[in-house]
Amino acid sequence: MLPALPIRPDRLAVIGFSLGAALAVLLARANVRRVVRLATVGAVGAAEALSLESAPLGPLSCPVRVAWGTEDPCLPHSLRFVEALEVAGLRYDADTSPGGHAFPDYVANGLLPAAVAFAAQGLSRSC
Repeated sequence: MLPALPIRPDRLAVIGFSLGAALAVLLARANVRRVVRLATVGAVGAAEALSLESAPLGPLSCPVRVAWGTEDPCLPHSLRFVEALEVAGLRYDADTSPGGHAFPDYVANGLLPAAVAFAAQGLSRSC
């Protein structure tokens, strides 16, 4: 069925919410040739995952989108991730909207759907 879909199955896009953002960064670094998009929402631990030095991990090399709610108590984590991206010289898009850290907050304020759309764009056969 995969050949019938309008996607390229040789590509991966990863999205991480909260602590899942750290896992998404690690996955993107572990699969640098296949991961074509990385999106984080309320990124907890992503800065640490970006700076982690480990033999099987490569540099982050795909487009990155970072999103956070302006009332999210975990906001400092997202800001540290942005700072780590800048220190590493990596480009990223940032998006903010009012809201807290709960998953339903990120659905309601549109940041999670936007992250999914961003990730999906990289899977298109037209890319």
